[in-house]
Amino acid sequence: MNKEILYIPILNTLRGVAALAVVLFHFIFASGYINDSVLRSIFNYGELGVTVFFVISGIVIPLTMINSEYQIKDFYSFFKKRIIRVEIPFFASIILSISYLIVREFIPSTTGQSLFPSLELIIYNIFYLVPFVDGAKWINPVYWTLAIEFQYYLALSALMPLLIQKKASFRIFFYLLVTGSSVFVPIQLFLWAPIFMAGIVYILFIKEIINKTEFITVLIICTIMIFLHHSIDILLTVIVTLFIVHIFTNYNPKVGSFFGEISYSLYLIHIIIGTSFINLMSHFFTDPYQKCIVLIMSLFISIFSAYIFNLYIEKPSKKLSSKVKYSKEYTGS
Repeated sequence: MNKEILYIPILNTLRGVAALAVVLFHFIFASGYINDSVLRSIFNYGELGVTVFFVISGIVIPLTMINSEYQIKDFYSFFKKRIIRVEIPFFASIILSISYLIVREFIPSTTGQSLFPSLELIIYNIFYLVPFVDGAKWINPVYWTLAIEFQYYLALSALMPLLIQKKASFRIFFYLLVTGSSVFVPIQLFLWAPIFMAGIVYILFIKEIINKTEFITVLIICTIMIFLHHSIDILLTVIVTLFIVHIFTNYNPKVGSFFGEISYSLYLIHIIIGTSFINLMSHFFTDPYQKCIVLIMSLFISIFSAYIFNLYIEKPSKKLSSKVKYSKEYTGS
């Protein structure tokens, strides 16, 4: 790869793998439907798909901003693009979640407890305020990661100009700010910041903005911070993800491309569709072979639903987002 690179094909396949990993984590481990301890222990690692998503965001967003010659005056355009691209499907999934909760109230086989959210809670979810309000909960469990991503977009859009400066002192200030914040500021974004940073410095190195020494130094610092704040599993996931991106840069098979294309849609709605289906079927099918059939059906239903959601919600929002330009024209998404 070199500084002229505009797109990294393998990232699409990695998105698909990450989305499927999270889906299987929720279907097999988190749902409680499967009792087999071996399967549960294996698919418990599926939650590491979130880490892969964060590394990918650490690579993709700076890559797009660098290629677009992003400047601080493009802050509004950048956020407009991200809101159209990311938030429209997010809002649609909220509507879908609320619709499910309404239907759930009329299903006799569910528990007597009402899960229908208050207007106040819906507002907290829409504006990613749940972490800052005592007792507030996400309507959909995956939304916590979208809140982290939103904070990341906000931070990077303000700090990106520091990273593309020729003077190393500006970048050092950025590195110190991020690593220091991860230690002293009790906000979720900063706890996950070293993972995003690993992706950021990788793309800075590939685009020849920083040299190998600076890249390795910052990456080592990131690995230390990740180990201190998280787990060895997450650390290894970050390292393996970067390794795959670097070695298999142009690998993007058709099946990987398909799942990469629907990955965001699948991530958003798999709990609404798939887990809900499992919860409903769990009242009627309890034998091991029946559970396998239910899991396979839930996976296919979720994938098909994600394909439809992507076709009619996500693709139009992506197309609309591409029409928003920075001060220097660029056609990337």
